[in-house]
Amino acid sequence: WAAGPGVAVGVHTSQAAPVAAAVVTEARGPWRVILQREVERSTIMAGFTDRDSGITVGEYGEVYYTTNGGKAWFGANSGSTHVLALDIVDAQVAWQCGQRAVRVTVDGGRNWEIVEDYGSAQSPCRYLSFLDERTGWIATTDQVKATSDGGTSWTSVPLPKGARRIAQISLRTASSGYLLDTNGVLHITHNGGKSWFSRS
Repeated sequence: WAAGPGVAVGVHTSQAAPVAAAVVTEARGPWRVILQREVERSTIMAGFTDRDSGITVGEYGEVYYTTNGGKAWFGANSGSTHVLALDIVDAQVAWQCGQRAVRVTVDGGRNWEIVEDYGSAQSPCRYLSFLDERTGWIATTDQVKATSDGGTSWTSVPLPKGARRIAQISLRTASSGYLLDTNGVLHITHNGGKSWFSRS
């Protein structure tokens, strides 16, 4: 797992595989196994905001969180069916989405609240990017929505001209953000999507 603030990296393991299975126990350099532990279902994504605070999300809403750099992990359940995106804002606030719902935690992963019924099995929520517990973007492969009130209300963000399929999004300020399409074009807005300029 590797992540800076607001960045999450996916970890794919097989059923009933150790959380740290992807890390070679005799690896040289900066990597070392903190804890090897069997989990009931596979971990889909994991992220850290600092040395101590991290969250993993997995199949059927399983969540594990740590507050001591991975020495101990505690289980929770977000109620999700399948998580496809995770954005950890800080040690307390994180967002996740996937099939049917967008959820937020404000206590480091212990409890999760549904804030939006968004996406479906055919077109799930695949991407999200949040600045804090109130302001962020969510997206399927062909739609972006924004909130500035913690998910109470959402507005559609107009897509850049020519961008048909979204590959990733990143919100940098309340009005400035990036959208990468599957053609490898980076689109940038400074006014919430009202206008975009693009570069290869």
